[in-house]
Amino acid sequence: MKLFVLLALVAACDETPTTAPWRQDVLAVRIDQVSSASRYRELRVQGTIAGPFEVSGSGADRTITFSLVDGTASVRVVAIGILPDRFREHMIGIVRGEWSEGILHAHAVYVETPDFPAAPKTLPP
Repeated sequence: MKLFVLLALVAACDETPTTAPWRQDVLAVRIDQVSSASRYRELRVQGTIAGPFEVSGSGADRTITFSLVDGTASVRVVAIGILPDRFREHMIGIVRGEWSEGILHAHAVYVETPDFPAAPKTLPP
């Protein structure tokens, strides 16, 4: 009986997780690096949130389309669901998603928290 339990434990530990071929490690890229070569890859892209915003639906079924901009480069993003409270134009956005057909299909959207000074600045007397 102990041998059977040991073999079952070894077999369970030997399993490797299976993932779809397009779900490799997340690849952090700049907006100007997103291309057809990025297709079916999980990307992490950061940029300034920009309009125009296209919104349809509501709640968890809401779809919003927006742009991420970095300098002169931009990418169109489609996100489904509820976005962070701080999601606004001109904020820094970070999107994890899959590039396909010229659009970044977001799996997650984050808004970067601005850096605040560690100690309050004092004005000279």
